[in-house]
Amino acid sequence: KVERIGRGWRSNASPAVPEATLSKLVAKWSDAQMSVYGIPSNELPLVAVAWLAGDTQAKVFQLYPAGTDTIVQYQQQWFILSNTAITELVLPGVL
Repeated sequence: KVERIGRGWRSNASPAVPEATLSKLVAKWSDAQMSVYGIPSNELPLVAVAWLAGDTQAKVFQLYPAGTDTIVQYQQQWFILSNTAITELVLPGVL
């Protein structure tokens, strides 16, 4: 869980994750640009749930590793994040 606190970020991860690392993680998600991708993955996904300010429901993303890319399933559509490894989108120690 990563959440906004003032102008920074905090996480309840154990061990603790430095705010600078959390800022980089959030920036990666904020800057990510997905392209439509037509071939679904057969691997088990890593599920990411994002609660955005002002939204009443969470956004659920299924993430699949694809080398230096990440395949994303969101609302029954498939996308690819080129040049963004799945390890760049999760807290340290998750994978």
